Amino acid sequence: MEKKTAMGARARLLAAVGAAERQQNAMVTRHMSERAALRQTHEAYTTGVRPASALAKQPKGLIGFLQRITGIQAFKEASYRRDDARREQFAQAAIRGPWSPPRPARRKQEISRRAEALKAQEDARGTAPPK
Repeated sequence: MEKKTAMGARARLLAAVGAAERQQNAMVTRHMSERAALRQTHEAYTTGVRPASALAKQPKGLIGFLQRITGIQAFKEASYRRDDARREQFAQAAIRGPWSPPRPARRKQEISRRAEALKAQEDARGTAPPK
């Protein structure tokens, strides 16, 4: 009889540990996908922004003169500013991201997961505190 209860307790304990491991694996998977998305966003942001030296260079010669006089240069600069603003918004949105709950929520989730695992272990051992 004791052997059956011990085997049942062991099975429950293994099930609780398996559930905790599955949750942990899911969390690690989410973490890695978040990191990959942030890395991709960062690379897109850093490669998309033109260096200051390129911005400082003015076109020379007849083409530069015509660009300044006709206003083509102003249109190009306005376009660059809009592109930079769009990239900045995209980067900020990716950092905040809808897939990532705020840290306090993740912390609460982790605490509740650990409490459930501890309760399952105590139930399996028969050492749970009286209710």
